[in-house]
Amino acid sequence: MLILIVLLVIAILIRANLTNLINFTNYYHYFEQVTVSRVVDGDTIELQSGERVRFVGIDAPEFGEVGFHEARIFVVEKISQNRGVVYLQQSGNDTDHFGRLRRYVWLSIPQNSNNPVERRNLLLNQILLDTGHAVIWGN
Repeated sequence: MLILIVLLVIAILIRANLTNLINFTNYYHYFEQVTVSRVVDGDTIELQSGERVRFVGIDAPEFGEVGFHEARIFVVEKISQNRGVVYLQQSGNDTDHFGRLRRYVWLSIPQNSNNPVERRNLLLNQILLDTGHAVIWGN
């Protein structure tokens, strides 16, 4: 009887660990590693694939507006420090009216994308807001 209980406990533990592993693996499927070929402005990048990505939820100055060059250079520097690699996370609407992908742009994959500390340190959308290079979109 004791052996049966031990085997049952082991089976439960193995199943729990496999479930955690599956959840952990699925979490990483939410992020797409891409290489940036060009920074268009403070809230738009172009990928090696030719696709353009619009940072979700923020608005940075456009060409000719005050702060355009500073915001663009800031994004160039952040992405260059990462050797051109960023991680894209989808949002609700896949593309905007210009056909650009709408994404959260991460400098590395966070352990928990809802953690405010990780968002402030790794989420380029948030970093641009925190440094004053962008405002919340729609304001």
